[in-house]
Amino acid sequence: MAKQAVTRGQGTKKTQQAFLLGASALAIGVGLAAPKSAWASACGSFSTNSTIGSAAHCTAFTWTGTVGTVINNGTLVGNNTGTSSNYTGFSIQGGKTLTAFINNNLIGGTGTTGGIAAIVLTGTPTYTTTSGTISYGISAYTTIGTFVNNAAGVIQSDGGYGAIRMMNGVKVGGFTNAGTILANGNSALNLTGVSIGTLTNSGYIYSSVGGAIDVDVITTISTVGTIINSGMLRGNSGGTGAVNVFGVVGSVNNTGTILNDSGPGVEVRNYGGFGPTAIFHSHVGQDGTLSTLTNSGLISGTTGVSIGAGGSIVNLTNTSIGTIQGGIVISKTSGNASVTHNGYLGTLANNGVIIGSIATGGLIGTLINTGTISATGNAISIGTSGTIAGLNNSGVINGNIVNNSANTFSITGGTGTVLGTFTGASGKGSIINTLSNIVITGGNLFLNDNINVGSGTLISQGTNLTIAAGSTITGNYYNTLSSNTLTTSGLTVTGRVTLITGTIVPSFSSAGNYIVGTAASLIYSPTGISNLGSAFAAVQAPTGAHFSNIGASGTTLIYYNPLMDYVGGAQASVSVGSTVLNGVSTIYPTALYIASTGSLGTLTNSGTIRGNIVNLSANDLSIRGGTLTTIGTLTGYSGSIGTITNTTSNVVLVSGNLRINDVINVGTNTLVNNGANVTFGTLGTISLTGNFAQTSTLGTLSLGTNLLSISGAASIAGTVLSNFTTTVNHTVGEAITLISADGGLNLSYGTLTGVVSSSGTGINVTGTTVGNYLLAMVQNYYIAGTYGTITNTGTLTAASAVYVASTGTLGAVSNTGVIQGSIVNNSVRDLTLLGGSAGTFGTFTGLTGTLPGSIVNTASNVTLSGNVALNDHVNVTGHTLVNNGGSLYLGSIISVTGNYSQTGGTLAELSAINGGELIVSGAAVVSGVNYTVVGATGAYHYLQGPAGATPIIAGGVGSSYTSITYDSGV
Repeated sequence: MAKQAVTRGQGTKKTQQAFLLGASALAIGVGLAAPKSAWASACGSFSTNSTIGSAAHCTAFTWTGTVGTVINNGTLVGNNTGTSSNYTGFSIQGGKTLTAFINNNLIGGTGTTGGIAAIVLTGTPTYTTTSGTISYGISAYTTIGTFVNNAAGVIQSDGGYGAIRMMNGVKVGGFTNAGTILANGNSALNLTGVSIGTLTNSGYIYSSVGGAIDVDVITTISTVGTIINSGMLRGNSGGTGAVNVFGVVGSVNNTGTILNDSGPGVEVRNYGGFGPTAIFHSHVGQDGTLSTLTNSGLISGTTGVSIGAGGSIVNLTNTSIGTIQGGIVISKTSGNASVTHNGYLGTLANNGVIIGSIATGGLIGTLINTGTISATGNAISIGTSGTIAGLNNSGVINGNIVNNSANTFSITGGTGTVLGTFTGASGKGSIINTLSNIVITGGNLFLNDNINVGSGTLISQGTNLTIAAGSTITGNYYNTLSSNTLTTSGLTVTGRVTLITGTIVPSFSSAGNYIVGTAASLIYSPTGISNLGSAFAAVQAPTGAHFSNIGASGTTLIYYNPLMDYVGGAQASVSVGSTVLNGVSTIYPTALYIASTGSLGTLTNSGTIRGNIVNLSANDLSIRGGTLTTIGTLTGYSGSIGTITNTTSNVVLVSGNLRINDVINVGTNTLVNNGANVTFGTLGTISLTGNFAQTSTLGTLSLGTNLLSISGAASIAGTVLSNFTTTVNHTVGEAITLISADGGLNLSYGTLTGVVSSSGTGINVTGTTVGNYLLAMVQNYYIAGTYGTITNTGTLTAASAVYVASTGTLGAVSNTGVIQGSIVNNSVRDLTLLGGSAGTFGTFTGLTGTLPGSIVNTASNVTLSGNVALNDHVNVTGHTLVNNGGSLYLGSIISVTGNYSQTGGTLAELSAINGGELIVSGAAVVSGVNYTVVGATGAYHYLQGPAGATPIIAGGVGSSYTSITYDSGV
C-alpha cells in the first residue's frame, strides 16, 4: 500500500467530542501496532488487508474487498459532515466479504439526520411492489468470518442506528466482544436481517435508550445460533428488553449479567405493530423464537423475562446459581391481526431464585421449581386466557397463587424426602382458584396458605400433603387413594370434607396455643365430615406439648385434648383451678410449656400445677396465686420436686398465695416477688439459679426449714419467715441460715427494708446479714422440751422473752437483771420466777422497759421468790400468783387475773400518791406480810390509804389480810 499523509478528523459536534473524551484511556494507542509501512495513512475505501496504526485517526473506513482482514489499533470516528457514508467509523455495503475484523482501540460514529452508527454493515436488499404490496429479498450478502472487539476496544455512537448496525443480508460466523460497546441513540447491537453463528460477550454492551442486543426483523428474519454472555448486557428502555428476540435465536446462555434499567431483561415476542409503518416490514407477523434460555448469572429488569404475544421460549432454565429479578411474564394477544397466538413457554425449570411474579396470559407447558420463587404479591398469576398445564414444586414458592382461568390447576410435590412448599411472602399466603378444581396429583407438599376453590374441590390424590395449622379451605376437600396422607391441625373447610381412605396425621403447630380443657381442633366443617375409611396416625406434637388420643370423630369436628398447657403464640392468660383431674385441680406432665415464639400474659394458679414449667420466650413469666385462704401450688409430677426453667426472662410472682415445691432456674435473670405470699415446700436446699428480688413490703417469703441458695444476688424488702422447729428448745443467740447469695445479699430493696420473723408462735427472731448470708437469730427463750433454769443477769429484750409451750418443762427463771417482754407458760407445770437477793431486784417489765408487760400462765400457778420488781400484768385465770415469802416491788398499777397469795415477805410500793398497786380479780390472801410505802405517813392504810391516796392491794371476793406489819419506808 502506498504511504500517504495521515488525515485527522475535524468533527466539531459535541457528540463527537464526547466520544473522544469518553474513550477509555487504556484503549488509546493499544492493540496490534503494525509496522509503519503497513499503516493506512489515509482513511477511505480499502479492499486488501489493512491495519490502522495506533497513532492514526481516521474519519471513516469502508471495506470494499472480498478477502482480507481489518485491524484497528487507532481511532475511527465518523465525520459529521459530507455524505451519509462518512457518518460511520467503519462500514461495509453491498455484499462484500471480510475474513476478520479486529478492533483494539476506538471506533465512533455521529448522529445527524437519518441516524448513523459507529459501524454499519449491510448487504444488498431488493424491493418488489406488486399491487401495492412490497416484497423484500437479498441480492447480495455481506459476509464476515470473525468480528472481534478486544478488551481494549471501544465501539461507541449516539447515532440513530445504535453502536453497531447490521442489516439487510449480513452473515457473521462469530461475533466476540471483550471490550466496550456503547450506544446513546438506539440499541447497542442492532441486528435486522442478519445471521450470526455465535455471539459471545465477556465485556460491556450498553444502550442508554434501547437494548443491548436486538435480534430484529425488517426485510429478512435475523437469526443467532447461540448468545453466550459472561459479561454485562445492559439496556435502558421501557419498550424493549436488554436482549430482544423478534427473530430466531437458538440459545442464550448467561453466566454474567443481563440488566435493563427500565424494561425487561430478556424479551421475546412477535414484531407486529413495531416500526415506522406496518407496510414497511415484510415480516410484521414474525414470531420471536428462542429455543433455550439458560441463566446461571443475573437477569434483571422491571420484568426479568418477558414473552410477548406471538413470542415463544421452548425451554427456560434458571440454574441453582442463577437469579431472575423482576419475575417472568407471558402475555396474551392484544387484538393485533399480525399476532396470531399468545406467548408460549414450553418448560420453565427454576433451580435458583426468581424474584417477582410468574404471570401468564399465555401457556406454560410445565413449571418445575426446585429453587425459590418469591413475590410480595402474587408469586404465580394465571390470567383468564392463561394456562399452566402442570406445576411441579419441590422448592419454595413465597407469595400468593391466583388462577383466574377455568382450567384445572394441577400441582405435584417433591419426591423422596424433598418437600415442596407454598407459603405467603410473610406468613400465611393464599391460593385462589374459584373457577375450577385444584388437583394435587402426588409428591410431598406443604401448604402454608388459605385455599379458595369457590364451589369447587381441593382434590388430593396419592399425596403426602401437609396443610399448615389454622388454615381455611373455602370450598370442598376430597381425600382419596390409600397412599394419601393429610397432615394438619385446626383446618377449617367451609364445604364438605370427604375422606375416602389414606391416613390423617394430626400435626399441631409449634406456634399454636393448646390449653387444658379446650379442645384442639384437627378438622372442622360446618357442612359435614364423611370419613369412609381414613385412619388416624399418632399425634405429631411440638416439643413440650402432649395430647390425648382422638377426642371425637363427629360429623362436623375432629379434635384432640391437650394434657398440659402449651403456649406457642400470644395467650393473654392461663388459669388453673377449674379443670379437675384425679380429684384435684391440676395440669400435667410438663405442666406449662411456653415456646420461644410464645407470649403468656399471666398464669393464675389457685389449684395445683403438677409438673415442670418451661418458658423459652423472652417474655417475663408472671404468676398469680390464690386469694384469701386459697393457696396455689406449684410442684412436680407424681409427687416429685418440679422445676421452673425460665432462662431468657424474669419470673414475676405478682400477688396472691403460692406454695412452691420447684427448683427454679432463671439463668442470669431474676425471680421477682412483687407482693405474693410465697411458701417453699420441704426441699432442704432450695436451688435458685439467677437473682432474687423481693420488691414490696407486702411480699412474704416463707422458707420453712429450707435454705434458699441463690447463684446470683439477692435484694429483699418485706418479710422473710424462718421456721424454727416448735417441738424443741431454742435459746437466745441461736441462729440458722435462711438465704445464701453468691452475688451478694441486702436486706433491703431500694429504700424499702426487709425483716425476718419466725413462723413458729412464741419464737422471736431477728434478721442479720453476715457476708453473703442472711441469718435468723433467736431473741428469746422458747421451751418445748425440758429445760432447767433460765438465768438472766443482764437485759433480755424480746416480744416473748420467755415462752413455754404446752409440751415444755421449765425449772425456773432466775432474773437478777431486767427481762423486757412477755412471759408465757402454756404448760400445766408451775412457773417459778426467781428474783434477786439482798439489795438486788430482778425486774419483769414490758418490751419498752417502762410500760407494763404481761405474764400469761393460765394452766398452772406462778411462784415468785426473792426480790422481784414486777411491772407485768399477770394472768393466772383459775390459778394463783404465789409470792413465796419474797419481796415484791410494785412501781405501777398491776392487775392479777386470778388469785394472789403471799405468806411473809414484803410488798413494797413506790409512792403513796403515784406508786404501785396490786389489783387482784380473785381472792387476795395475805398473811404475815410487811408493807412498805416509800414516803408514806403513819395515816396510810394498806387497803384504803388516806384520802386521795392509792391502796397498795385490792383483792376480790374471799380476800383476807392477817398479821400485817407496816413500814413507812424512807
